[in-house]
Amino acid sequence: SKSKNREKLLKINAQTNNLLKNNPSIKTLSYCFVIDLTSESENLSELKVKCISAISSLLQSPSTEHINSDKINISLITYSDSIDIYDLSSDTIHSLSFSYYNESKGDIASFIALNKRTVSILNNRKGLIMPLSSDVETRLVNIISSLQPYSSGNEVEDRPLNCGGSALLYATLLMRQTPLSRILSFVSNPTTIGIGKIVSPSFTHPIRTFKRLSTETIPST
Repeated sequence: SKSKNREKLLKINAQTNNLLKNNPSIKTLSYCFVIDLTSESENLSELKVKCISAISSLLQSPSTEHINSDKINISLITYSDSIDIYDLSSDTIHSLSFSYYNESKGDIASFIALNKRTVSILNNRKGLIMPLSSDVETRLVNIISSLQPYSSGNEVEDRPLNCGGSALLYATLLMRQTPLSRILSFVSNPTTIGIGKIVSPSFTHPIRTFKRLSTETIPST
């Protein structure tokens, strides 16, 4: 509900004020929404509604002692088997595609080339982190509303191709130049390709749990 969202935001603002008391030079607060599109359709639909509500709450945020709502910056990243970083000043989407289907040298070379392009995009940062205005809110609402769940077409036999670890890395790189920032990550499935891979896409390779590690011998992936 709106009242609960407002209460949570007030709590965040209080925590923020405590941090800012020792850092009076900081005047802006940045949020990066990172959304996993490998979620099931029903879950993603519910998540989109909550994200839109949260963004609207940020825009209507009551003033804190140090930061007003017009000093809040926002950015958006989505991912599945690729990463999309959104330019919120226009309709541009920077799509970073992966090809990690095996551990070949070709994949490593592809990743190095991708990193160079990504660093260039993130260093530029134009439009990737925008002050939260009504225009930016409208653009965000339109983008989030149009998001569709990823489908590999083979969900019965394989896990979704998911580069969540890389998406979080790029979110961190994007936000590292902001003095005070929060990354809000909405994760649906394990990372199966790229940085932070914890299991292969094939269901024949199980994800190890602490309980199973103590009772079974499971080969690492």
